[in-house]
Amino acid sequence: MMDPEALRRETPRQTELRLSEELERIGGVLAAAVRLGNGSEVRDVYIAAAEGTAPGPLQEAAAEVLRHAGLQASAGAVRVGAVAPGAAAGPVATKDPAPPQPWQGRFLILDGVEVERSGTRVHCCVRLVRLEESFEGQAEELDTELGRARAGARAALVAAEKASPSALGLEGVQIPDIFGRRYVVVSVEASAARRYVVLSGILALDGARSLEEAAALAALRAIERFISW
Repeated sequence: MMDPEALRRETPRQTELRLSEELERIGGVLAAAVRLGNGSEVRDVYIAAAEGTAPGPLQEAAAEVLRHAGLQASAGAVRVGAVAPGAAAGPVATKDPAPPQPWQGRFLILDGVEVERSGTRVHCCVRLVRLEESFEGQAEELDTELGRARAGARAALVAAEKASPSALGLEGVQIPDIFGRRYVVVSVEASAARRYVVLSGILALDGARSLEEAAALAALRAIERFISW
């Protein structure tokens, strides 16, 4: 159980993450996101529930966790949604014939990446899925290695912005060699509720079908705990 005194020593973002982790320990909760308001008020709580789980008991259990943490939430602040049957977990490509991976606490799923090249430019289109909703983002960059990575990351962030009230922007992309493997590292500027943070995500290039897809997945890893429902 969370200690209210310990929470007071944390930043609002740290508290939101700790509360989300605590809610995800409740039976039937696959993932959760918390957004704080002023003082001890909780503005929003989003819960992704396992298929067939009744929302009422989850709302009551979530409210109890918040009360023990010394926080208050109105009756309509806790929102519960059921994960679509068969939905793959985490930001993984849904067209992969492999069995769906276990839910990793991520709300946005990478549904597909399309790349077109014309002259010296590369155009990337990224499709994301959140439960039964679909979001699309597009970006164009120079057809270089870093340009391809920027296109994939930017397209993913454009799509993610459509699924969240947060403002997201690409700060930069690097492709370093670490432990004998090449990675895509993405830095994202994010702003919501008058707060500004810099987020980062990383993915090995051999863990994706293309450089653009790797950059899109790295961008999703960067923002997965910042954006909500």
